[in-house]
Amino acid sequence: MNAQQWLERTTRDLPAGVAGRVERETRAHLQDAGWPEDADVRAVLGDPEATNEGLRRLYLTAKELEEVTTGGSLRTGWNLSEWLAGLVFPAILLWEALRSGALSSGLGVAVLLAGVALTWDLHPARRRQWRLMLMLLVAGWLYGLPGVWEYTGWPMVYAPLFSTLIVVYAAHSHLRRDARLRRTLQAEEGRA
Repeated sequence: MNAQQWLERTTRDLPAGVAGRVERETRAHLQDAGWPEDADVRAVLGDPEATNEGLRRLYLTAKELEEVTTGGSLRTGWNLSEWLAGLVFPAILLWEALRSGALSSGLGVAVLLAGVALTWDLHPARRRQWRLMLMLLVAGWLYGLPGVWEYTGWPMVYAPLFSTLIVVYAAHSHLRRDARLRRTLQAEEGRA
């Protein structure tokens, strides 16, 4: 298997910027090793399928990137979900907190507005993902957790531990996906 065949199998389903980066680095590695590109490169580069699996753990696939960027090639315009998470839902919670004096709704507003401020300078795709995750966590905490807890009948003393475990799991999953998205966006923006 020559270098071009190896690269085609390795970069299958990856975005163009990621594939370009992998190709540049692979060709540089082969040149440093003094390995001819028309020779069988598996001895130097390894199994292309295993490398593709490793790259998929580091980067989003082209299809995942398209889904995340919602509506085309790295769309940066107006997005309903971002406005819902960053403005509409906090406004509803603020109104609820002012009307009923619910401390939990006020805390939810504070978390969401802090999230808006902290994500302000992120790439639009990453910003949307962070704001939606925060909105879902706050909504789950305010509206879902009490109902689930009432249904289970478990003692209320375990609720903070349960909610902490959910937040830790969600944050861990989101951080891993965000790292893949960040690396993919860097590779895509560098392909110009």
